[in-house]
Amino acid sequence: MNIARQPRLTMLGCIAIALAGGFAQSAFANVAIDTLSPVLASRIAGAGASAQLGLALDDAGDINGDGFRDIVIGAPGTADGSNNFAGAAWIVFGTSVGLPLLDLSTLTGGSGVRLAKSGAVANAAIGISVAGIGDFNGDGLDDIAIGSNVGRFGGGAPGVVWIVFGSSSFPASMDLGSLGFSGMTLTGVANGDGFGSTVSGGGSVNGDVRPDLLIGAPFGNSFGGGAYAVFGSNMPPSSLSLGALNGQIGISIVHPGAVNFRGIAPSLGGAVNGHGVRDRLTG
Repeated sequence: MNIARQPRLTMLGCIAIALAGGFAQSAFANVAIDTLSPVLASRIAGAGASAQLGLALDDAGDINGDGFRDIVIGAPGTADGSNNFAGAAWIVFGTSVGLPLLDLSTLTGGSGVRLAKSGAVANAAIGISVAGIGDFNGDGLDDIAIGSNVGRFGGGAPGVVWIVFGSSSFPASMDLGSLGFSGMTLTGVANGDGFGSTVSGGGSVNGDVRPDLLIGAPFGNSFGGGAYAVFGSNMPPSSLSLGALNGQIGISIVHPGAVNFRGIAPSLGGAVNGHGVRDRLTG
């Protein structure tokens, strides 16, 4: 199995399956997952009890530039000491020989990276959403986004989304609270708005050459909900409050009424009106 050649990835709990090219997906409908050979499938485990590994997952593109596609997996139930549901996420790198049985606790910087935040409180739910977003910062490597829709670090606070930039060299673990030049921290507008519940990227909303990022905040605006589009840039800031969007670095999309939950699942569609610019889909 070569991750670089597998467009179809299915994750089930702690199990990751990559279907081999040329095989019909229906051929595996009645096969016990644990019996599949490494040629056809991979099993990924090791996030810990109740971690909810695989609740969110996506194709990360080629984040480390080795020519093989990688995957990003969220585990929002991961505990941090006594803090349950602090959350975490993992990037697993594709290889020329695929992915055999993989224990996330044994990852090195050469095989993948653990992403968490030092001091994350209970119910922060880091990894509730993850997405490969393309080359957001224009350095030639694909990037990813990770959401925390509670985001209460050190007290009440809005949700947080982190962008982790691609790199040819990763450590075995990264602290999302101190990314520095390795990423970007996006902070929501209001407590309890669910900012970061969903993230989506890969297309350009504003028509430039950089892919943009969409973030859902379904419980904001008196539960009317909303979504935010943050534009990709060759020189993105290290941090950004979504309340500061001005049309140049991004836009906000809100619903005028209450109890609508707009933004619960925003994504980038095609050019609906044929102008060549990706249009925003908000659910």
